[in-house]
Amino acid sequence: MTKMQNTYYKTIAGKIAEFRKQGFDDDQMEELRLGLEHGVPVSAYAKKEYFAVQMRQIRFGLEEGLDISLYNDEKYDWFQMEEIRMGLKEGIDASIYADPKYSYEVMRELRKALKDGIHLEKYATVGAEMLRELHRALLDKQNIMPYIKSGYVPEQLQEIRHAMKLGCNIDPYLNPVYRGSAIREITEGLVEGLDVSVYADPDYSWQQMREIRLGMEQGLDISLYSKNLYSWQQMREIRLGLEEGLDVDAYKSLMHSASDMKKIRQRLLQEKEKEDEAELSDAYTTDSLPTDSLPVHWEEYMQKLPADTIHFFVDEDRMKAYVYAGKAALPMSKEDLAAQLTMHKIIKGLDVSVVNHLISGSIKDQLVVIANGQEAVDGTDGYYESFIGETDYGIRMQKDGSLDFTDAYLFQRVYAGQKLLVYHNATAGTDGFYVDGKKIQAVDGKEQPRIRGRGFRLLGDSHTYLSEENGCAALHEHNLSVTKMLELSSADNILGDVDYDGTVYIKGDVDGNIRIHATADIVVEGFLGNATLESEGNILIKKGANGNEEAHITASHMVLGRFFENVDIHAEQIASNYFFCSRLYADKKIEVKGNNGSIAGGNVYAGYGISVSNVGNCNGIETFICVGYDKDKECDDYYEQSGEVEKQIAILCNSLKDYRKNYAPEVRNTMPVFLKLENALYTKEKELTELKKKAEQQKIESKKYESAYLEVYGSLYEGTTVVINDAVYQGKTIQGVMLKNIAGRMSVQQMKEKIIL
Repeated sequence: MTKMQNTYYKTIAGKIAEFRKQGFDDDQMEELRLGLEHGVPVSAYAKKEYFAVQMRQIRFGLEEGLDISLYNDEKYDWFQMEEIRMGLKEGIDASIYADPKYSYEVMRELRKALKDGIHLEKYATVGAEMLRELHRALLDKQNIMPYIKSGYVPEQLQEIRHAMKLGCNIDPYLNPVYRGSAIREITEGLVEGLDVSVYADPDYSWQQMREIRLGMEQGLDISLYSKNLYSWQQMREIRLGLEEGLDVDAYKSLMHSASDMKKIRQRLLQEKEKEDEAELSDAYTTDSLPTDSLPVHWEEYMQKLPADTIHFFVDEDRMKAYVYAGKAALPMSKEDLAAQLTMHKIIKGLDVSVVNHLISGSIKDQLVVIANGQEAVDGTDGYYESFIGETDYGIRMQKDGSLDFTDAYLFQRVYAGQKLLVYHNATAGTDGFYVDGKKIQAVDGKEQPRIRGRGFRLLGDSHTYLSEENGCAALHEHNLSVTKMLELSSADNILGDVDYDGTVYIKGDVDGNIRIHATADIVVEGFLGNATLESEGNILIKKGANGNEEAHITASHMVLGRFFENVDIHAEQIASNYFFCSRLYADKKIEVKGNNGSIAGGNVYAGYGISVSNVGNCNGIETFICVGYDKDKECDDYYEQSGEVEKQIAILCNSLKDYRKNYAPEVRNTMPVFLKLENALYTKEKELTELKKKAEQQKIESKKYESAYLEVYGSLYEGTTVVINDAVYQGKTIQGVMLKNIAGRMSVQQMKEKIIL
């Protein structure tokens, strides 16, 4: 430590000691210490009346170079301070909402609206939820003021806005007494083209509306249950009975509870199934009895049996049982037959028609199947039915293994209200059985994770996803995004940079040192020259890129293109047919397709692995390949963030401890500050749990780095340096190899055969 540094830290220590004498608690002292260390004027918040969390917001503002005078006042709680600080940070005139009479929730909505250039301060008294709906309506150019004046609340307004967005004329059916869920049922009916006047009635609950709507969609006779005296559960049982083809007159009386209706419906369904089986059984005649052959050695055995014998057999797998009746076989009594079946352990799956024929004596000189086991049928996994086209990006593989991007796409055009996906639930497995009655356990299907993303709405059935935007949709794994789209003929004539909230689609080339940023995907139909592309989704450059070291491509997910020369790329995954003298950084994988696909020159990094035909070239071009753990990620900020949140939790706990110590429960539970502290503690504990979860996921991901690899199906040329988790390979040209770091040493294994990537 230099003399100057020593003096500096002594000065800080002296100031800290002085603050300690003034009676600041430990949490407040921590904020003062951090402020001193970061070189901010801590006198601005060195006030004992401030909670430590308030001090922190002031300190953050000072560190960010903001005018803290707007909120440096104890009349603001720390939530309010944070909203004012965020507004200042975003360049918004935060003075518009910097008023202690506004809750932090109201402040937040006013701030978000101002960020979009919308002034809502004159409506601040209506509350945060109403402000949120007003903000969203104005963004969508919707006029919801008539509905607000009519007394509709935010829950209702949300559904009204949705109907307006879908182009539904819902006004004739609205009633202020409807819950939001009821308005949603009416909207869904209008979308399906139903006569919603049948159930748009305040006498119905929204659940009753749903049952009537579902029946109308199925073409059922809803008049049998569309009486408001029925509970929605009773309606449901009648609807299900109609769907199953049952005579619902047997149980639709109001005297039956929903539970009773269910029991009767299930009994009727069982009886119907038995009747169906009996009809099938009656279709058999003696001449058309079901027969099945036994192995040859059983046929030889039967020839030796007496003419009046009746003999039973069971297959080794216990899935079939047979009965052989000789030419002179006599009818069997029910009692004798039952005893024989029990003795041979033929218990289940009996063919009623065969049993009856044995009793009547009509089976002669025949071998027939008397019982069939039933294989277990595993349930099917849940799946999403897509209405937005294929999700394979339209990229086709050519004969040589290279990729053809001619018809490639990243998204599908959609319109507001368009059906995007329908989820089909997993089905339960059906247990099977052996003829001896033992069960064969089936496996139930697994449900799929819920779709995440933005720009869509999930209907009340929890299965149907509708678009909320006119734009484009992209579904990748379980993430669905519907975004607005900016379409450009080319980027040649663009003046200045492009910063777009949505997808950017360019029909031509991109050049001219411009920057294009999109919150979703970027698609370039032509070539990329000297330009910068930044996407929070994927980037596709169909014809390829030659950037002369002036092209920079950054994507949160994938970067795809025919070829890349002299380009700087950062992405999660990168795929192409050819890379030349480029700088590539992929969090996960890099794939170079085709028998002639190559990485020649440049610096290339991939976290999990690289698959390529050729690396370097015959001229010995200098090429650097690094695969495996990224040392720059060793200090992952999840742990750092967790530590910060833990400190915040400690501060909040200490503050709550003081309140619990100094005030009786009936007093403190009415204090707004105490309640806000409790709410903040809950929020921060939830945040900490999420951060720790992400940290654990990061640990799992790090294991993939440990098994990092370089696959070279063609030639790994001399002049190439390969580093895999600190193990280094440099050598002469070799063919068809797999390189890995095994126990700290580079392993070079020969590939058995050339594979088209």
